[in-house]
Amino acid sequence: MLSELVADAAVGAGLTGECQPVADVARVLLAGDHLDEEVNALQTALGALGWAPSLVVENDTLALLRTARTAGGVSRSSAAAASNAVGIAADGRAVRFPALGAITG
Repeated sequence: MLSELVADAAVGAGLTGECQPVADVARVLLAGDHLDEEVNALQTALGALGWAPSLVVENDTLALLRTARTAGGVSRSSAAAASNAVGIAADGRAVRFPALGAITG
């Protein structure tokens, strides 16, 4: 599904369907990648698609947090398929409380 969305966006931007990479940087924020090994597996799999030379994969909890970050640091929690909490300081340090079902409630 993501490949189809990226291909559609590339066509919409006037790029040919076979044009790779389609961006300089790809930041992919997905639900369900709570553990480092999950993020690393997605990073490897998505990196192989060649969308961008620079690829960052993170949990979707960070999506709105990154867009709303202020100089004083912010925190956000989300509740969807899981309940995550994350905080990022102004200097970029981050702390996460991932949702791991019965393990973390």
